[in-house]
Amino acid sequence: MELEAPIQALKTTLGRHPPVYLTEVTKIIIYSDSRYFVDYLYNARCVWPKTKWIRKDGAPVDNVRQWMELRKLCARAYQQHRLRLESNWIPGKKGDYAKSVDKAAKGAAKSTLKAKIDHQEVRRKWSPLEVIEGCVKVQGQTEVIRIVTDKQVGRNCVSKHIYEVVNEASPDHQLVDYVYTALVLKAGHVYPVVFNDKQANPRILQAEEWPKERRFWDATVARRAAIVDALQYVGVTGVLLKAAEQGRIMEVACTMPTCLCPEEAGGRRYFERKSHPPIDWMPTPDHHPVLKKDGGKLTVDNVRLAHRICNRVDYAIQRGKPHQRDLDRAGEFKRRWSSPRET
Repeated sequence: MELEAPIQALKTTLGRHPPVYLTEVTKIIIYSDSRYFVDYLYNARCVWPKTKWIRKDGAPVDNVRQWMELRKLCARAYQQHRLRLESNWIPGKKGDYAKSVDKAAKGAAKSTLKAKIDHQEVRRKWSPLEVIEGCVKVQGQTEVIRIVTDKQVGRNCVSKHIYEVVNEASPDHQLVDYVYTALVLKAGHVYPVVFNDKQANPRILQAEEWPKERRFWDATVARRAAIVDALQYVGVTGVLLKAAEQGRIMEVACTMPTCLCPEEAGGRRYFERKSHPPIDWMPTPDHHPVLKKDGGKLTVDNVRLAHRICNRVDYAIQRGKPHQRDLDRAGEFKRRWSSPRET
Protein backbone atom coordinates (compact mmCIF):
# COMPACT_ATOMS: atom_id res chain seq x y z
CA MET A 1 0.00 0.00 0.00
CA GLU A 2 2.83 2.41 0.79
CA LEU A 3 4.30 2.03 -2.70
CA GLU A 4 1.14 1.26 -4.66
CA ALA A 5 -0.31 4.70 -3.83
CA PRO A 6 2.50 6.73 -5.49
CA ILE A 7 2.60 4.23 -8.38
CA GLN A 8 -1.09 4.76 -9.11
CA ALA A 9 -0.71 8.53 -8.68
CA LEU A 10 2.09 8.65 -11.26
CA LYS A 11 0.18 6.41 -13.67
CA THR A 12 -2.80 8.76 -13.48
CA THR A 13 -0.61 11.84 -13.92
CA LEU A 14 1.23 10.39 -16.92
CA GLY A 15 -1.83 8.76 -18.48
CA ARG A 16 -3.99 9.81 -21.38
CA HIS A 17 -6.17 12.12 -19.30
CA PRO A 18 -3.93 13.76 -16.67
CA PRO A 19 -5.66 15.89 -14.01
CA VAL A 20 -3.50 18.91 -15.01
CA TYR A 21 -1.73 20.16 -18.15
CA LEU A 22 1.77 18.78 -17.82
CA THR A 23 3.15 21.56 -20.01
CA GLU A 24 2.32 23.99 -17.19
CA VAL A 25 4.07 21.87 -14.52
CA THR A 26 7.77 22.08 -13.64
CA LYS A 27 8.05 19.12 -11.25
CA ILE A 28 6.01 16.44 -9.51
CA ILE A 29 5.92 16.40 -5.72
CA ILE A 30 4.43 13.42 -3.86
CA TYR A 31 3.45 14.02 -0.24
CA SER A 32 3.37 10.86 1.84
CA ASP A 33 3.21 9.86 5.51
CA SER A 34 5.32 6.78 4.70
CA ARG A 35 8.92 7.07 5.83
CA TYR A 36 9.66 3.91 3.91
CA PHE A 37 8.74 5.54 0.60
CA VAL A 38 10.29 8.95 1.27
CA ASP A 39 13.58 7.68 2.74
CA TYR A 40 14.29 4.97 0.15
CA LEU A 41 13.09 6.57 -3.09
CA TYR A 42 16.57 7.87 -3.93
CA ASN A 43 18.14 4.46 -3.26
CA ALA A 44 15.59 2.76 -5.51
CA ARG A 45 16.33 5.16 -8.36
CA CYS A 46 20.11 5.52 -8.13
CA VAL A 47 21.73 3.01 -5.77
CA TRP A 48 20.00 -0.38 -5.69
CA PRO A 49 19.95 -0.96 -9.47
CA LYS A 50 23.77 -0.75 -9.41
CA THR A 51 24.04 -3.23 -6.52
CA LYS A 52 21.62 -5.71 -8.15
CA TRP A 53 18.99 -4.81 -5.57
CA ILE A 54 21.12 -5.78 -2.58
CA ARG A 55 21.27 -3.53 0.48
CA LYS A 56 24.49 -2.38 2.08
CA ASP A 57 24.25 -5.06 4.78
CA GLY A 58 23.92 -7.80 2.14
CA ALA A 59 20.19 -8.44 2.55
CA PRO A 60 17.98 -8.33 -0.56
CA VAL A 61 15.70 -5.35 -1.06
CA ASP A 62 12.03 -5.97 -0.31
CA ASN A 63 9.23 -5.01 -2.73
CA VAL A 64 11.57 -4.96 -5.74
CA ARG A 65 8.73 -5.13 -8.27
CA GLN A 66 7.08 -1.99 -6.88
CA TRP A 67 10.39 -0.10 -6.63
CA MET A 68 11.29 -0.98 -10.23
CA GLU A 69 7.89 0.20 -11.43
CA LEU A 70 8.32 3.48 -9.56
CA ARG A 71 11.77 3.90 -11.12
CA LYS A 72 10.37 3.38 -14.63
CA LEU A 73 7.60 5.91 -14.01
CA CYS A 74 10.11 8.48 -12.77
CA ALA A 75 12.25 7.95 -15.89
CA ARG A 76 9.16 8.22 -18.10
CA ALA A 77 8.12 11.51 -16.48
CA TYR A 78 11.54 13.01 -17.19
CA GLN A 79 11.97 11.63 -20.71
CA GLN A 80 8.51 12.61 -21.97
CA HIS A 81 7.80 15.78 -20.03
CA ARG A 82 11.12 16.78 -18.42
CA LEU A 83 9.50 16.51 -15.00
CA ARG A 84 11.53 15.51 -11.96
CA LEU A 85 9.98 13.68 -9.02
CA GLU A 86 10.36 14.82 -5.41
CA SER A 87 8.96 13.28 -2.25
CA ASN A 88 8.05 15.09 0.97
CA TRP A 89 7.06 13.51 4.27
CA ILE A 90 4.02 14.78 6.16
CA PRO A 91 2.48 13.52 9.44
CA GLY A 92 -0.33 11.04 8.88
CA LYS A 93 -4.01 11.95 9.46
CA LYS A 94 -3.25 15.63 10.04
CA GLY A 95 -4.81 18.20 7.75
CA ASP A 96 -7.75 17.96 5.36
CA TYR A 97 -5.78 16.38 2.49
CA ALA A 98 -4.18 13.71 4.69
CA LYS A 99 -7.55 12.79 6.21
CA SER A 100 -9.15 12.57 2.76
CA VAL A 101 -6.35 10.28 1.56
CA ASP A 102 -6.70 8.08 4.64
CA LYS A 103 -10.45 7.79 4.05
CA ALA A 104 -9.92 6.92 0.38
CA ALA A 105 -7.29 4.30 1.29
CA LYS A 106 -9.64 2.58 3.73
CA GLY A 107 -12.37 2.54 1.10
CA ALA A 108 -9.99 1.09 -1.50
CA ALA A 109 -8.92 -1.63 0.93
CA LYS A 110 -12.52 -2.89 1.02
CA SER A 111 -12.90 -2.92 -2.76
CA THR A 112 -11.83 -5.57 -5.27
CA LEU A 113 -8.06 -5.72 -5.67
CA LYS A 114 -6.99 -5.07 -9.28
CA ALA A 115 -3.28 -4.48 -8.82
CA LYS A 116 -0.83 -7.33 -9.22
CA ILE A 117 0.39 -8.69 -5.90
CA ASP A 118 3.32 -10.89 -4.98
CA HIS A 119 2.50 -14.54 -4.30
CA GLN A 120 2.97 -15.65 -0.71
CA GLU A 121 2.22 -18.93 1.06
CA VAL A 122 0.95 -18.53 4.63
CA ARG A 123 0.36 -21.03 7.42
CA ARG A 124 -0.99 -20.50 10.91
CA LYS A 125 1.58 -20.09 13.68
CA TRP A 126 1.85 -22.59 16.49
CA SER A 127 3.49 -19.99 18.72
CA PRO A 128 1.33 -17.48 20.63
CA LEU A 129 4.03 -14.80 20.23
CA GLU A 130 4.03 -12.01 17.68
CA VAL A 131 6.60 -11.56 14.91
CA ILE A 132 9.53 -9.43 16.13
CA GLU A 133 12.33 -8.80 13.68
CA GLY A 134 15.73 -9.62 15.15
CA CYS A 135 14.42 -11.45 18.24
CA VAL A 136 16.41 -14.58 17.34
CA LYS A 137 20.14 -13.88 17.60
CA VAL A 138 21.82 -15.68 14.71
CA GLN A 139 25.31 -16.88 15.66
CA GLY A 140 25.85 -19.76 13.29
CA GLN A 141 23.73 -22.06 15.45
CA THR A 142 21.61 -25.03 14.42
CA GLU A 143 17.88 -24.77 15.14
CA VAL A 144 14.72 -26.67 14.31
CA ILE A 145 12.22 -24.24 12.81
CA ARG A 146 8.80 -24.27 11.20
CA ILE A 147 8.19 -22.06 8.16
CA VAL A 148 5.11 -19.85 8.57
CA THR A 149 5.29 -17.81 5.33
CA ASP A 150 7.42 -17.88 2.22
CA LYS A 151 7.72 -15.04 -0.26
CA GLN A 152 10.26 -14.48 -3.01
CA VAL A 153 12.00 -11.11 -2.82
CA GLY A 154 14.62 -9.44 -4.93
CA ARG A 155 15.84 -10.68 -8.29
CA ASN A 156 18.29 -13.28 -7.02
CA CYS A 157 15.93 -16.19 -6.26
CA VAL A 158 15.99 -15.28 -2.60
CA SER A 159 13.00 -15.93 -0.36
CA LYS A 160 12.02 -14.12 2.81
CA HIS A 161 10.42 -16.31 5.43
CA ILE A 162 8.64 -15.82 8.71
CA TYR A 163 9.60 -18.76 10.90
CA GLU A 164 9.10 -19.99 14.45
CA VAL A 165 11.54 -21.98 16.59
CA VAL A 166 9.86 -25.25 17.61
CA ASN A 167 12.72 -26.89 19.50
CA GLU A 168 11.68 -26.80 23.17
CA ALA A 169 15.30 -27.27 24.27
CA SER A 170 16.29 -24.01 22.56
CA PRO A 171 16.40 -20.71 24.50
CA ASP A 172 14.62 -19.18 21.49
CA HIS A 173 11.68 -21.62 21.67
CA GLN A 174 8.45 -20.11 20.24
CA LEU A 175 10.18 -16.92 19.05
CA VAL A 176 8.97 -15.75 15.62
CA ASP A 177 11.35 -13.89 13.30
CA TYR A 178 12.32 -13.16 9.68
CA VAL A 179 15.07 -14.89 7.69
CA TYR A 180 16.35 -14.97 4.10
CA THR A 181 17.47 -17.99 2.11
CA ALA A 182 18.16 -19.14 -1.42
CA LEU A 183 16.95 -22.63 -0.50
CA VAL A 184 13.46 -23.89 -1.30
CA LEU A 185 11.53 -24.10 1.99
CA LYS A 186 7.79 -24.74 2.11
CA ALA A 187 5.35 -23.02 4.43
CA GLY A 188 4.04 -25.33 7.14
CA HIS A 189 7.07 -27.67 7.03
CA VAL A 190 9.62 -28.26 9.78
CA TYR A 191 13.36 -28.09 9.05
CA PRO A 192 16.61 -28.48 11.01
CA VAL A 193 18.61 -25.48 9.70
CA VAL A 194 21.99 -23.83 10.07
CA PHE A 195 22.03 -20.02 10.35
CA ASN A 196 24.80 -17.63 9.38
CA ASP A 197 26.31 -15.24 11.95
CA LYS A 198 25.21 -11.86 10.53
CA GLN A 199 22.40 -10.34 12.55
CA ALA A 200 21.77 -7.58 9.99
CA ASN A 201 21.34 -10.15 7.22
CA PRO A 202 20.07 -13.40 8.79
CA ARG A 203 20.22 -16.30 6.37
CA ILE A 204 19.67 -20.05 6.35
CA LEU A 205 22.77 -21.73 4.95
CA GLN A 206 21.70 -25.36 5.22
CA ALA A 207 18.35 -27.04 5.68
CA GLU A 208 17.05 -30.58 5.63
CA GLU A 209 13.34 -31.30 5.65
CA TRP A 210 12.23 -33.32 8.65
CA PRO A 211 11.05 -36.81 7.63
CA LYS A 212 7.31 -36.93 7.09
CA GLU A 213 6.69 -39.45 9.87
CA ARG A 214 8.60 -37.19 12.29
CA ARG A 215 7.49 -33.84 10.93
CA PHE A 216 5.55 -33.17 14.12
CA TRP A 217 8.45 -34.39 16.18
CA ASP A 218 7.62 -31.92 18.90
CA ALA A 219 4.48 -33.66 20.16
CA THR A 220 3.84 -30.95 22.73
CA VAL A 221 3.65 -28.22 20.10
CA ALA A 222 1.44 -30.27 17.80
CA ARG A 223 -0.91 -31.20 20.64
CA ARG A 224 -1.02 -27.59 21.78
CA ALA A 225 -2.15 -26.44 18.34
CA ALA A 226 -4.83 -29.13 18.24
CA ILE A 227 -6.11 -28.14 21.70
CA VAL A 228 -6.34 -24.48 20.68
CA ASP A 229 -8.31 -25.41 17.55
CA ALA A 230 -10.69 -27.61 19.55
CA LEU A 231 -11.33 -24.90 22.14
CA GLN A 232 -11.98 -22.30 19.47
CA TYR A 233 -14.45 -24.68 17.81
CA VAL A 234 -16.60 -24.79 20.98
CA GLY A 235 -16.40 -21.01 21.37
CA VAL A 236 -13.67 -20.60 23.99
CA THR A 237 -12.05 -17.15 24.17
CA GLY A 238 -10.14 -15.06 26.66
CA VAL A 239 -8.00 -16.46 29.45
CA LEU A 240 -8.75 -20.13 28.69
CA LEU A 241 -7.54 -19.77 25.11
CA LYS A 242 -4.41 -17.91 26.19
CA ALA A 243 -3.65 -20.66 28.71
CA ALA A 244 -4.02 -23.27 25.96
CA GLU A 245 -1.71 -21.31 23.65
CA GLN A 246 0.93 -21.30 26.39
CA GLY A 247 0.59 -25.04 26.94
CA ARG A 248 -1.10 -24.81 30.34
CA ILE A 249 -4.18 -26.78 29.23
CA MET A 250 -3.04 -30.26 28.22
CA GLU A 251 -6.42 -31.80 27.40
CA VAL A 252 -9.86 -30.65 26.25
CA ALA A 253 -11.70 -32.13 29.23
CA CYS A 254 -13.60 -31.01 32.29
CA THR A 255 -11.08 -30.93 35.15
CA MET A 256 -13.46 -30.43 38.07
CA PRO A 257 -13.10 -32.95 40.95
CA THR A 258 -16.54 -34.34 40.10
CA CYS A 259 -17.77 -34.29 36.51
CA LEU A 260 -21.52 -34.79 36.08
CA CYS A 261 -21.44 -35.55 32.36
CA PRO A 262 -22.39 -39.21 31.67
CA GLU A 263 -19.89 -41.48 29.99
CA GLU A 264 -22.49 -42.31 27.34
CA ALA A 265 -22.29 -38.73 26.13
CA GLY A 266 -18.50 -38.56 26.26
CA GLY A 267 -17.87 -37.85 29.93
CA ARG A 268 -15.31 -35.19 30.73
CA ARG A 269 -14.47 -34.69 27.05
CA TYR A 270 -18.03 -33.79 25.99
CA PHE A 271 -18.65 -30.10 25.36
CA GLU A 272 -21.37 -28.14 23.63
CA ARG A 273 -20.71 -24.88 21.85
CA LYS A 274 -21.04 -21.71 23.89
CA SER A 275 -24.32 -19.93 23.30
CA HIS A 276 -26.61 -17.30 24.74
CA PRO A 277 -28.39 -17.91 27.01
CA PRO A 278 -25.71 -20.13 28.61
CA ILE A 279 -26.18 -23.91 28.55
CA ASP A 280 -25.08 -26.54 31.07
CA TRP A 281 -22.37 -28.31 29.07
CA MET A 282 -20.63 -25.31 27.56
CA PRO A 283 -16.95 -24.70 28.52
CA THR A 284 -16.21 -22.20 31.28
CA PRO A 285 -13.05 -21.15 33.18
CA ASP A 286 -12.63 -22.03 36.85
CA HIS A 287 -10.16 -20.64 39.39
CA HIS A 288 -7.40 -23.19 40.06
CA PRO A 289 -5.12 -23.92 41.94
CA VAL A 290 -5.99 -20.85 44.04
CA LEU A 291 -9.77 -20.96 44.36
CA LYS A 292 -11.96 -17.90 44.07
CA LYS A 293 -13.08 -18.18 47.68
CA ASP A 294 -9.41 -17.98 48.70
CA GLY A 295 -8.81 -14.79 46.75
CA GLY A 296 -7.61 -16.37 43.49
CA LYS A 297 -7.75 -14.36 40.27
CA LEU A 298 -8.67 -15.68 36.84
CA THR A 299 -5.27 -15.59 35.06
CA VAL A 300 -3.48 -17.89 32.61
CA ASP A 301 -1.60 -19.55 35.47
CA ASN A 302 -4.70 -19.90 37.66
CA VAL A 303 -7.40 -21.38 35.45
CA ARG A 304 -8.79 -24.75 34.46
CA LEU A 305 -11.40 -25.95 32.00
CA ALA A 306 -14.82 -27.02 33.29
CA HIS A 307 -18.41 -27.65 32.28
CA ARG A 308 -20.62 -24.80 33.35
CA ILE A 309 -22.91 -27.02 35.40
CA CYS A 310 -19.98 -28.88 37.05
CA ASN A 311 -18.44 -25.53 37.94
CA ARG A 312 -21.72 -24.30 39.44
CA VAL A 313 -22.20 -27.44 41.56
CA ASP A 314 -18.63 -27.42 42.83
CA TYR A 315 -18.88 -23.74 43.79
CA ALA A 316 -22.23 -24.32 45.53
CA ILE A 317 -20.72 -27.20 47.56
CA GLN A 318 -17.79 -25.03 48.63
CA ARG A 319 -20.13 -22.23 49.71
CA GLY A 320 -22.76 -24.52 51.27
CA LYS A 321 -25.44 -23.32 48.87
CA PRO A 322 -28.34 -25.39 47.49
CA HIS A 323 -27.60 -27.09 44.18
CA GLN A 324 -30.24 -29.82 43.87
CA ARG A 325 -31.76 -28.18 40.81
CA ASP A 326 -28.44 -28.48 38.95
CA LEU A 327 -28.10 -32.13 40.02
CA ASP A 328 -31.60 -32.83 38.76
CA ARG A 329 -30.79 -31.33 35.36
CA ALA A 330 -27.61 -33.40 35.14
CA GLY A 331 -29.59 -36.50 36.09
CA GLU A 332 -32.20 -35.80 33.42
CA PHE A 333 -29.43 -35.35 30.84
CA LYS A 334 -27.96 -38.74 31.87
CA ARG A 335 -31.37 -40.46 31.63
CA ARG A 336 -31.83 -39.15 28.10
CA TRP A 337 -28.55 -40.70 27.06
CA SER A 338 -29.15 -43.96 28.97
CA SER A 339 -32.64 -44.60 27.62
CA PRO A 340 -32.94 -46.73 24.44
CA ARG A 341 -32.94 -44.58 21.31
CA GLU A 342 -35.02 -45.05 18.22
CA THR A 343 -33.04 -46.17 15.21
